[in-house]
Amino acid sequence: MTSAERREQLIAISRGLFASRGFEGTSVEEIAASAMVSKPVVYEHFGGKEGLYAVVVDREVRALHDSVRAALTQPASPRQLIELGALALLDYIDTQTDGFRILARDSPLGGSGGFASILNDITARVEDLLGNRTEWTFSNWQRNPKLAADTFRFTPPAGVDVIGEPTEAAEAIPLQ
Repeated sequence: MTSAERREQLIAISRGLFASRGFEGTSVEEIAASAMVSKPVVYEHFGGKEGLYAVVVDREVRALHDSVRAALTQPASPRQLIELGALALLDYIDTQTDGFRILARDSPLGGSGGFASILNDITARVEDLLGNRTEWTFSNWQRNPKLAADTFRFTPPAGVDVIGEPTEAAEAIPLQ
């Protein structure tokens, strides 16, 4: 087996182990035994479990990003693009269950790479893909619920007006 083939084998094996057992529950010994190699082979290729995990997470992030990007580069209205992007995410979750399990777990690498930070990164990239048009940034939707309501064609719940301020009816409703 060539060095490149061995590297891919180790990545594939560790992906399955990280998905089923998590980072903490997977050992270099287990990875090496599953690949029928010695521990030094794993260290030679990746420097350790952290390096191997970083490669696996990076590939999953790239696969998810590429899927969302492909959905968002289709000719469609902004609303349709958001729907297509959401469907791409859901499709990734459905078809790449091991990858999703890896991304959804807390990352041992200083908190980076967790699913929440990945979604934040994708959100920023989605803003870039939709263009630099000010009206289509997610931060503007948060500041301007009327724009979000117009974009997604929803009716605000009773007690909230379209500029995001509670109405008198909402103020009268006790919070539980």
